[in-house]
Amino acid sequence: MKKTLRQLFMEEKVVLAPEVYDCASTYTCEDCGYKAVVLSGAELSLSLKGIPDLGLLSYDEMLMMTRNICAVSDLPLVVDGENGYGPALSAAYHCKGFADAGAAGVIIVDSPETRIGGILPIEEAVEKIEACADALKGTDCLLIARTDSMDLDDAIDRCVAYRKAGADMTLVFCFNFIPHEERFEACQKINERDPGWKWYPDLGVHDGKSDVTLDEIAEYGFNFVGIHYLLGAAMTAMTDAGMGNYNNQDNVYAMTKYPRPGIGSEEQIEKWYEYEKRFVKDPGLRERWPYNYYKTQRH
Repeated sequence: MKKTLRQLFMEEKVVLAPEVYDCASTYTCEDCGYKAVVLSGAELSLSLKGIPDLGLLSYDEMLMMTRNICAVSDLPLVVDGENGYGPALSAAYHCKGFADAGAAGVIIVDSPETRIGGILPIEEAVEKIEACADALKGTDCLLIARTDSMDLDDAIDRCVAYRKAGADMTLVFCFNFIPHEERFEACQKINERDPGWKWYPDLGVHDGKSDVTLDEIAEYGFNFVGIHYLLGAAMTAMTDAGMGNYNNQDNVYAMTKYPRPGIGSEEQIEKWYEYEKRFVKDPGLRERWPYNYYKTQRH
């Protein structure tokens, strides 16, 4: 059964959440044992449109993928809601749409555009957070207020204001630009003025070591940590498999090193077969694609 983020936070001191871009990437997170995932606007933009994170991904495209993932996965999904795709009224409407689609959380950033860069005047940003918080009342969807302020003190001021305006969690994006050796101290500084649930963004690695450990930042209220690896790992593996096949001019390298089929697991396919045969009385149904796939692989 799908849990809400509130329920998950009661059970887990800190949650490490991969940034997914579709149903298949979400399935791999389930396989690995992760407890929650994040729908990344950056990774979805590149995978769906072939375009970097330039703010060209639309609300409807994000909503479509939110619905698709929530329909097949019990992992709580947090959605990158950009700046709400407009002013306060638009942001509130879009937050409610994500919640209705099954999202467990929505990130709203105080940027004037749907791409990284610049921040709204704090008064205008607070109005937007208030509107989004109101739109999510009565739902199980948390509001995560992200600030793109590049000044840490100003970012903390904004987090305090956004939390008062109704945000359930805050996210300081400029962690990504703070020298990695100073990031733990920044966690302490933020928590002094902004206690409560906090998101640590894009956990980084330097010299083969994590910038911070989950246990140490959890002590300062950072109970949700996003990590990017899925699309990069998928493209790396696809290139490796493709080059191996191309060099050998066959399919042996890829099928040997990456045997997992891209059509779904045997359990998934069997589930759909059992469902369809309730209505379709065709005696040859089992021999139809894709129900016959695993049978052919055994011979």
